Amino acid sequence: MLKKLEKLGAALSKLSNGVDDPLFKKLKNYSGALPSEYCDFLVNFSQGAEFDSLIVYKGVEASPWASKDGYDSLEYFYGLSNSEGEGDVFEFIEMYKDDLGSQWLPIASSDGGNQICLCLTGKMVGQIWFWDHEADPLYDENQVISGLSLAAYDLKDFIFRLEIDKEEPDISGVKKVVLDF
Repeated sequence: MLKKLEKLGAALSKLSNGVDDPLFKKLKNYSGALPSEYCDFLVNFSQGAEFDSLIVYKGVEASPWASKDGYDSLEYFYGLSNSEGEGDVFEFIEMYKDDLGSQWLPIASSDGGNQICLCLTGKMVGQIWFWDHEADPLYDENQVISGLSLAAYDLKDFIFRLEIDKEEPDISGVKKVVLDF
């Protein structure tokens, strides 16, 4: 799993204290038990995982934002802290706590501010879901009614679904691009 992320361009940022790190303990206090795969991810990518290329995946269910061939994008995984100024997992927990409650943990960002979430409770515990942040998610501990699409059965499955986007962007209607900084 970790090798796959490195192949996609994510750089390791190991926690020196591992699961004894205060930030790791803070997250476990919020979430309770975390799947071991996610713990391994956080220990090895404590500052998150950003990629050199556009990353896509084909979820178990296509989200409303998926391309015509069923692919969604992944911008980056959140870490326990981030020296690059990107958000960490705690920022997104706070931002979406009213929508996601304690059942869902936002673990990564997709295009348009949509979230990749880890289910923390109930029959779906450990599953990875795409949340369209413009939709009100309707769910209980046993099922999702709307607003979320199943991306993968667990984190390992999700990571193995990730691939570098090989499609060239469609620029057929673009006449001129001016970048003025």
